[in-house]
Amino acid sequence: MSFQPDPAKPLTPTDPFGTPPGLSWRDTFIKALTQPNEVAYQQIAADAPPNDNKAYRWIFICGTIAWFISALVGGLIFPTTTIIGGQSYSSSGSVLSLVCAPVVGIIEVLGFALGSAIIQAIARALGGTGTYARFRYTYAAFSAPMFIVTTVIAAIPVIGLLSVVLSFYSLYINILVVKTVNQFDWGRAIVAAFVIPLVFGCVIAGIVAVVVLGVLGPAIGNVYSNIAAGI
Repeated sequence: MSFQPDPAKPLTPTDPFGTPPGLSWRDTFIKALTQPNEVAYQQIAADAPPNDNKAYRWIFICGTIAWFISALVGGLIFPTTTIIGGQSYSSSGSVLSLVCAPVVGIIEVLGFALGSAIIQAIARALGGTGTYARFRYTYAAFSAPMFIVTTVIAAIPVIGLLSVVLSFYSLYINILVVKTVNQFDWGRAIVAAFVIPLVFGCVIAGIVAVVVLGVLGPAIGNVYSNIAAGI
């Protein structure tokens, strides 16, 4: 009797981030905001669906809510008065905010999609192993709720200065997400998440400034000439 080996079983790739923990959106947000370490973000990254737009939905919903809170608080502190038919009407701007809030949410999604795509492309060029889908999900897990947190804190005068601290905290989390998802060192994570985007932003700002000055420069010069002639 000859021995017949079992047919080879197809190999299945293992996820470097482990088994998805199956976190709810609430658990994901809390973990992302309160546990700034690689273990927590590895668990969030493991939960990332391969082909899903959940990250965009989170950004849209939280960005819309944050805009509405900001506009509503601003309207309550600085109410506007509109005169219609000889009658004065006080408005807090909440109606206008309801109209504009979804538009702002869409703009937030577009900015998030472009920004995260650029950062992940840089990370891949530096040898990162992560995917855009996993990066955007993990990054949105922090960015989306942080929209609301920073808006609420900025609206409170006593603790409004904490917004500066939160800005540095957000930068750290951004670098942490890049490092965790792409599985490389802190140096490359800092370059991908901060240094190159900063340089790129400065270049774009410089180009815009040159274009604006080139277009508006003659008009501004004429204004100053008229002022000088009047003096």
